[in-house]
Amino acid sequence: MARFTNQAQLRYGNEITNSNIAVGEITEVLSATKTAVRDTYGQNENVTYVISIVNSGTTAFNGITVTDNLGEYLFNTRELTPLTYIPGTVNTMQTEFYRQHRL
Repeated sequence: MARFTNQAQLRYGNEITNSNIAVGEITEVLSATKTAVRDTYGQNENVTYVISIVNSGTTAFNGITVTDNLGEYLFNTRELTPLTYIPGTVNTMQTEFYRQHRL
């Protein structure tokens, strides 16, 4: 987490006055995990992953894009991708949580 400070300065003629120093912290509110559905897969089996995104903040996020390089890595001078995306297999689920407030 990153910390920040902020201070205002007021100048009037030859007079300078500084405000107090405000200190804050930028917290990560979005987290993502990628998990294989099963622990083991056999040769030529399809591997199924679940990608979960959690928003622990109070502001809703819209238009988030998730990308996956499918395990791509550099071998000598070539980029190799050991997995292949199967078109039409992406399922999305949107879940909204509502906070309960007591008066």
